[in-house]
Amino acid sequence: AQRYVDARDMIDEQLENFSITKTECYEEKDRPRVEREIAKWFGDGDRDEGIRKFDQYVKTDVRELIEDMVGKRKPFGAGIPWLYILLSSTCAILEDISMFANIYQIHGVWD
Repeated sequence: AQRYVDARDMIDEQLENFSITKTECYEEKDRPRVEREIAKWFGDGDRDEGIRKFDQYVKTDVRELIEDMVGKRKPFGAGIPWLYILLSSTCAILEDISMFANIYQIHGVWD
């Protein structure tokens, strides 16, 4: 459960602070071409405007797509899906049921 929360926090932080200018290119020589394409698609050829709009697109639209896939991060909770909690705690629940059944067999009806 903690790994899920940590991963969600990391995703949120990366999206919140995203800027194409801070990303790594596999080949740094490709950066000017990538930025030209972004300028063309998002800024009508203006590099700065394209980068600003692209960064905003990632921070809003891409974030929304990710939240649709993995769920929104809740401000006052772990934001862990209930099914994940249920499945990860099933063994502990069954162990408790078994323990109570044994106590019941040994002592009979609860006093």
